[in-house]
Amino acid sequence: NGIEMGAVRKRAPEAFAVAGGALLAAFPLIRPWGDKAGGPADMVDAFASPMWVAAHVAGMGGFVFLAAAVVAWRRRHGANAGGIPWWVASGVALMLPFFGAETFGLHVIAGSAPQGQAIAAANAIREGTVQLTMFAAGLLLIAVGAVLLARRDRSATLLSFALVTYLPQFFVAPQLRVAHGVVLFAGAAWWAWSLVRTPRPALAPPQNSMVGEAMLLTRQ
Repeated sequence: NGIEMGAVRKRAPEAFAVAGGALLAAFPLIRPWGDKAGGPADMVDAFASPMWVAAHVAGMGGFVFLAAAVVAWRRRHGANAGGIPWWVASGVALMLPFFGAETFGLHVIAGSAPQGQAIAAANAIREGTVQLTMFAAGLLLIAVGAVLLARRDRSATLLSFALVTYLPQFFVAPQLRVAHGVVLFAGAAWWAWSLVRTPRPALAPPQNSMVGEAMLLTRQ
């Protein structure tokens, strides 16, 4: 009913933040690492694994949920939130095409092409100038939004750190990437917990209206 839906909407930023953090933590945890720590055969096996698709879908979903969390947080705080959702949502929109190509394109190629052709096609998909530029630009926009979010809400500092370092963490060992995912989840959960404990800002009643007068009377 309407009351239950209202209660769900009230906790939307917290729920989206925890879901996004959990999915982004799961991404490196369940991802096959044969393309980073093995030979050509291991690389193709990683791409062909169902866990490759599951992990990358989790990663995409994690960023979408974090963007939704920031948008819901913006609706709660109104003008005080500035343009933070624009930075984050635009960044997610820019990076998702590359994410999708890695998720589904490499998986199909690895399962249908000979090893040499699969690796050549994978390198072409992953190393193209346009897609790499879009992916990097998307992560940079997300990083800007994360910094602005932390400036508005200090409880998002750890989450901001994890998002700012998301691009450089692609160049470290798998174990460090898993640890980074744990830090990101901790940051998202801490921000969500802080939002639960922080009173929501009161909305000003409409001026010169019967609705505004009724709201004022209920507060007396």
